[in-house]
Amino acid sequence: MNIVDATILGILQGLTEFLPVSSSGHLVLGQDLLGINQPGNSFEIIVHIGTLFSVLTFFWTDIVSLLSFSNHKYSIKYILYIIVGTLPAGVIGLVFKDSISLSENIIKCIELASCRLCVDLY
Repeated sequence: MNIVDATILGILQGLTEFLPVSSSGHLVLGQDLLGINQPGNSFEIIVHIGTLFSVLTFFWTDIVSLLSFSNHKYSIKYILYIIVGTLPAGVIGLVFKDSISLSENIIKCIELASCRLCVDLY
């Protein structure tokens, strides 16, 4: 991967992170379209760490307010919503971890899921 490829993928990550689509899926598809065959997922991890820092920077005052329990009832309720909203993804990830990591053709899985979503939405 060269600097141009990394820049294109970084822009793709930045554009899709806050949309209701999978930025990780777009990174995988972007790498496939650019013909990048990089073993491991170190680039994806680094890009997601960058995203984490940008989110923490942007929402810092909200996060501090939430964690300081300045509005106790609201803070408890909001933190509970975050936990409940995260549980399904965590459970699915743990249950299907082996089959996802053993999938040799993850691009086909993403394409199949995308087609299924289109059919369901239609």
